[in-house]
Amino acid sequence: PQLQEGLKYGDDVHVAKACVRLVGEIARALGTRMGPHAAALLESLYSQLNDQDVDRELKPSIVEALGDIAIAIGGAFHSCLATVVQTLQAASMTQVTAGNPRDEDWVRYLNSLRSAVLLTYSCIIHALRDGNIVEAFREHVNGVLDFVQRILAEKVYNADVLEASCSVVGDLIVAFGGQLVPHLAHAAWLQELVSAAHRHGGDAK
Repeated sequence: PQLQEGLKYGDDVHVAKACVRLVGEIARALGTRMGPHAAALLESLYSQLNDQDVDRELKPSIVEALGDIAIAIGGAFHSCLATVVQTLQAASMTQVTAGNPRDEDWVRYLNSLRSAVLLTYSCIIHALRDGNIVEAFREHVNGVLDFVQRILAEKVYNADVLEASCSVVGDLIVAFGGQLVPHLAHAAWLQELVSAAHRHGGDAK
């Protein structure tokens, strides 16, 4: 309860960030024992993500916390899948033109948010694979691949975003390879992703 209460303090970035970070640490420590507490914590995280008054710098950390919970509870995350994916899709729709493309702080935030979304998708895929129910993610595959293509089209990515993009595409190939590889084999955007990742490889933090 105290942790959920702390998550409500979105106007105090330091308190909220500490609580979000604590969610991830608790999830990693408890593992599957996190299950009974997951729903309530997820609700608190959703609330912060959807609150327009919450400092935007907090949002990438919140998104990553969703992934921490997924990894912790494994296949049990299936019950939360639809709502979490909907939340990630909403975050992924943020475009560079929603702010000033020449503003370094805005671009840095956007890349941080996108990297968090991609990493959380990877966490979800791994969680569902561990629970032998990765098939539940199949309907979301195209949405993830479309997101990666939009990132490439806007060309404001950094090394972290490219690395996370490569990782999630790789995770999808591992999970759905037989059906997915034929569609990706000659995809021009995938070649662009690999080339961009090589060019930016030394810049990752």
